[in-house]
Amino acid sequence: MLVNGYVLVGLGATLLLNRLDTQFKITEKVVAGLDELGNDVQICIAQKERQLAGFAGNAVYTLIDHAIESAKAISVTWKTVDSVHHQLLPPVRRVR
Repeated sequence: MLVNGYVLVGLGATLLLNRLDTQFKITEKVVAGLDELGNDVQICIAQKERQLAGFAGNAVYTLIDHAIESAKAISVTWKTVDSVHHQLLPPVRRVR
């Protein structure tokens, strides 16, 4: 008899909850809230990806700029060495 009482209470609760859900549209609101939360998470992930790409791009540009400046410095150094070499040492004549 006690089991039948629990079944009746469960059945009554189910009917009451279904009626409340239909009246107040609780399930629709929960689903809409979850969809909005999912969209917010996707937007946040996309923003973080763009920020990371921007950071990586800036790092690459910084490395490229450094490489160019280093190449310029090396070029100036070799031009200076070549200039000093020609000033200090006489040209070598080739013997045939």
